[in-house]
Parts: sequence; C-alpha cells; structure tokens
Amino acid sequence: MSSIELSATVSFSFLFVQNDFQISVTNVSEFHTDYLWNFGNGDISHDKNLVYNYPKAGCYSISLHVSNECYKGKNTILYHTCLRCT
Repeated sequence: MSSIELSATVSFSFLFVQNDFQISVTNVSEFHTDYLWNFGNGDISHDKNLVYNYPKAGCYSISLHVSNECYKGKNTILYHTCLRCT
C-alpha cells in the first residue's frame, strides 16, 4: 500500500482603481468559484469583478473572501482606502 500527500496552494488577489467615490475591482484570483466582497460599510457583493460607488466620504476596508468546491476555507485579502470630498 502506498500513500500520496497532496497539498494545494491558494492564490488570490485583486486589482483596484479608485476614481473619486467609485472603485473598480478586478479579481485576479485563480481556481476560485465563490466570491464575497465586503466594502467596509455594510454592503457586499458576490460578483467576480465589479464597479462600486460609495455613497459618502470616509475610510473603508475592502475585503475579498474566496473559495471553491475543494477549498471551503476563508481566504481573505484586505485593502484599506480613504475617500475624501474634493
């Protein structure tokens, strides 16, 4: 009898562009099928990529949680931004 040890590397990240109170996020995570964005103000999204408009100035922590059918853990990446009135 022989055994095989398997390990998986989880890779996830996103690209972020800010224009006044609007942010565009492009998810460049690999091998994930489930996404949960949290915009730090109570709003969430399950979209892979998105454009989001904040209603007012403030400091927000944007997080992305990813998983797939093999990995149901909670992988999180965080970005902190402050939006100011111009």
